[in-house]
Amino acid sequence: MLNITSIKRFLLIAIIAPIATIWAVSASLNFHESQEQIEELFDAELAQMSRMLQAVITTNIKLSTNKAPQPLNYLDKEILNDAFGHQEYNEQGHRYEKKLAFQVWNTQGKLFFENHVQLPKSFGQLKAGFQTISADELKWRSFTLKDEDYGFWIKVAQREDVRTELTNEIAWNTTWPSLVIVPFLILVIGWVIQKGLSPLRAISVELKGRDYNNLSKLNESDYPSELKHMVDELNSLFQRVNSSYERERRFTADAAHELRTPLSISKVHLQNIQQVSENSQVTDFVSKALVGINRLIHMVQQLLILSRLDTHQQEKNKTTLYLNTLCSEIIQEMTKNPGTPKHDIHLHAPNEGIEILANESSLRILLRNLLDNACRYAQAESPIDVVLNSTSISIKNQCPSLKEEELPHLFERFKRGATSSKQGSGLGLSICQQICQLNGFHLSLNNRQDGVEGINSEVRLF
Repeated sequence: MLNITSIKRFLLIAIIAPIATIWAVSASLNFHESQEQIEELFDAELAQMSRMLQAVITTNIKLSTNKAPQPLNYLDKEILNDAFGHQEYNEQGHRYEKKLAFQVWNTQGKLFFENHVQLPKSFGQLKAGFQTISADELKWRSFTLKDEDYGFWIKVAQREDVRTELTNEIAWNTTWPSLVIVPFLILVIGWVIQKGLSPLRAISVELKGRDYNNLSKLNESDYPSELKHMVDELNSLFQRVNSSYERERRFTADAAHELRTPLSISKVHLQNIQQVSENSQVTDFVSKALVGINRLIHMVQQLLILSRLDTHQQEKNKTTLYLNTLCSEIIQEMTKNPGTPKHDIHLHAPNEGIEILANESSLRILLRNLLDNACRYAQAESPIDVVLNSTSISIKNQCPSLKEEELPHLFERFKRGATSSKQGSGLGLSICQQICQLNGFHLSLNNRQDGVEGINSEVRLF
């Protein structure tokens, strides 16, 4: 199986890399091939100019009285010297004419015809065909032709720097369109790949926006046919997970409900035994059994609460609540409850009422569990502070601090502090966290930072 970390990057590299490589090789070959063809064209022009001069000289000889070549004048010397200035060409001609040269020699080695450019005057080195010669630190490409009938030599030359400039310019003009097209093509390919992968991003966004309570099916019509199989499998997975979750929730609710009655009866019987027994040892055993029964009853109550937490129900039953009033009511209930450890619970809240949109029953469970947890693990008769503001609820107690790495694990089910000696089910904070998630709150647990040793349970409302 290919180790592909990004489909988009893989496709871009797999498509663009060959295109860029093929284009680079093709452009390079095309550039060099254009140079060669243009060089051959220039050579052909040199040969053509030589034959044209040959025809002119031959006509000159035929018209002369002594049947010998007569000296000729190159009439445009003065025009070529100053007619163009900074222009490349005008109605007089082209400034590159000054970079074209020709010579005509007779059989006695006399130069009787040339233009204004001075090529090396070396009759003895004349050789028919193409040559590259040097003169005054300049290189010339020349073609030499000998007329066998009348015995004169014609040399036509062109400066190499001009040929190179023109060759490169023409070759570049044949290459640059592809240089513009290829980046544009790459952008089009990138856009097409991004567009083609957009359904995958849509599925990712859809799944990212869900939580474990939203297991509804994805709409198959929103995705292309290539992804329908994956969407079908995801929907099948959602259905299996939802069925498993429902079975677990029903089992937890049914088990907790069925356990409540026998546990309550067992508690009553144990209390009766405790009241009628005069044996101190029996009374001691019964007291320990009652502690276990109370813990089991508390756990069953927590399990029932967990089974009843439902996202859709939470959303439907949200109402506007006043935190000041709600906290005061819960504090009064807990203060009057004989099963709650005795602590002074102080409410610190602004005078104006704090409004919040939430599910009242779940918010009561949240605050009651946090207060119960704070009282349960606080030092005997130490105060509990409840601090309200428009953005958070903080509940602070006084108890031994916990290790920082231990704090996040306290939200796990049936997880209690390693150093705790108090009785509890280990479900309270897990229930609180789930309620916060259902209502869009954030619950955190930290050691107090105000100079008092204890734990701060904070619910951020927004």
